[in-house]
Amino acid sequence: MNNKTFISILVATKDRPLKLKNCLTSILKNSIRNFELIIIDQSTTNTSHKLIRAINESNIRYYYSKRIGNTHALNIALQKAKGDIYVFTDDDCIVPSNWLRMIIQTYRLHPEASGVSGQTLPFLTHRQSLSMVCPGTYQSKTFRIINNLGPVVHSPKDGFGKGTNMSFKREVFQKLGGFKEWLGPGSIAGAGGNETEFIYRAVKYHFILCFNPKIIVYHDRWITQREDEELRLSKMRAYIAFISYTVVRYIDMNLLPGILKYRLDIIKMLKFVKYALRQNKMFIAIHETYRILRVLLNIIIGMFIGTYLAVRDTINLQIFVSSKN
Repeated sequence: MNNKTFISILVATKDRPLKLKNCLTSILKNSIRNFELIIIDQSTTNTSHKLIRAINESNIRYYYSKRIGNTHALNIALQKAKGDIYVFTDDDCIVPSNWLRMIIQTYRLHPEASGVSGQTLPFLTHRQSLSMVCPGTYQSKTFRIINNLGPVVHSPKDGFGKGTNMSFKREVFQKLGGFKEWLGPGSIAGAGGNETEFIYRAVKYHFILCFNPKIIVYHDRWITQREDEELRLSKMRAYIAFISYTVVRYIDMNLLPGILKYRLDIIKMLKFVKYALRQNKMFIAIHETYRILRVLLNIIIGMFIGTYLAVRDTINLQIFVSSKN
């Protein structure tokens, strides 16, 4: 890998034209210019399309999709991509001018790596108040090579990172195919799990991954505490669906502790309910009980979705093998 390596940057977008503009502007300021920027637009208006036409850069490739779903958009982008390396970020992220150079440099220094990722930090200049939260961040100062499956592949201690700042060599997608479209924002399972599932498959099929904390993007999204709680529930449901699918489909128990870890959150919430009842704070106790029931419901739904899809895919595979024989 060198500075002449051709890169495909894949960005899915939906109804965030101003965020998209900031994202594209930062990408186009990168010191490495040997790339194509593939944008899959699922917006309900043509504002983003007009914005991209106004930018008028020859290395931007724009496509529109009526079908909603982040992973669906990324799979379209994968079909269009021509690069040696596929690089991913979100439409609400800002990247520094050395972003692509640091990615290429990491591949060059670690030729055994088939995937490279880095940190996703909050874009603090747009923080509106102390009560706002920047979701989807991934902060870790530890450089690491990842070549085995851990109980939590997204762990800041030993994980690979987020889809806002990850890349893979083309050969990985040639071997594994694309993302599972039942995971990720706009999917039936919930707003997460898509990159986690792909990272799991990559390591399972013996691809070596590398996390370099010097590769940084900034997430320019701030939401309220209530919005963050809803997002966390959705991501939890998707994560549970991914784990359930993996356990049933591959008979792989390595990730089962990922479901069990939520019992600690529930235990803490139950203790808080007990404390509120002792203090005669009925409203707080009822509210916390409601939160517990929502967590349990999302766990059940996630387990059902993952198990159902695993059984379906297993049956379809058996039918396919039988038909070939």
